[in-house]
Amino acid sequence: MILSAAQPYFRLNRLKPQGVRHVEQEGWAVSRDELLRRFAALPDTFPHTKRYAAELTSGTALDRFEFTLHVIIDGLGNHN
Repeated sequence: MILSAAQPYFRLNRLKPQGVRHVEQEGWAVSRDELLRRFAALPDTFPHTKRYAAELTSGTALDRFEFTLHVIIDGLGNHN
């Protein structure tokens, strides 16, 4: 569950529609609205990804990476 917030970084290529060659200015293969829609449609087995969809699709790549690391580290601290 804790790692669900990191899933976009490990499997981002699965969100890319077939045949997409163009990458938008922000570096995404699809729009942020489309990513948010797709994250919202995820099953409940990805609670953190669904909960933090806005954070995972905003800011710079470094912002998103740091945010995800904080979610993981905070979650690990809660499971001692």
